[in-house]
Amino acid sequence: MATHRSLRAFDREFTFYRKGTADRQFDTSIIPDTTLKSVDIVVIGGVTLTVEPARSATFDLVERAQNMDCQVLFDPNVRDELWEVDAERTMQRMLSLTDVLKCSQDDLGGRALTAEVHELLDSGPEALFMTKGDDGASLIADTASLWGHGTWHHDGYQVDDVADTTGAGDAFTAGVVTGLLDKGAPEDILGFANAVAAASTRSEGAMTALPDREATRRVRVGDC
Repeated sequence: MATHRSLRAFDREFTFYRKGTADRQFDTSIIPDTTLKSVDIVVIGGVTLTVEPARSATFDLVERAQNMDCQVLFDPNVRDELWEVDAERTMQRMLSLTDVLKCSQDDLGGRALTAEVHELLDSGPEALFMTKGDDGASLIADTASLWGHGTWHHDGYQVDDVADTTGAGDAFTAGVVTGLLDKGAPEDILGFANAVAAASTRSEGAMTALPDREATRRVRVGDC
């Protein structure tokens, strides 16, 4: 995703209030295996892994999803201040159960080192989608992935009147999921996901800013 106004102008700070919140009480026992049989991709975020009993519930869901041949997409969304359990061991276990990893350079401490990327792939995922803010996004995949071994990049799109970048990463993930379900080519998936993310920045908020296909199409053709 790219915009006329640099995304660096939208650095944000978050304060988390977690007493009795849903992420601490995440319960996957209400999701039957029959439901998992009917879906192709299960998307997991990193927040529920930071505390018990949500951590154990998340792993229960992921392991059952794999048993049902669901593809597991993981977005770590690293928030160091949230962790109340062993972060390193938890992340290692989650990566070993991940098919597709989506992360940002912030998740890697602001770096995008080739060695670190390949270490991530060696830990479990077949493919890594990395968002790079103003510099678009890349896909790095190994031989076991849908597309075989390779690296692809998309520069993103320019959008006027950027209002808020909150949720743009989640919007990108939604675009990736759509592309995976469509079994798209790497260039098509990256282009669509970047467009979804870019379109989401034109409205304030996170979930409320998610665009529809028409808004995404306008970004892709430059009508924005």
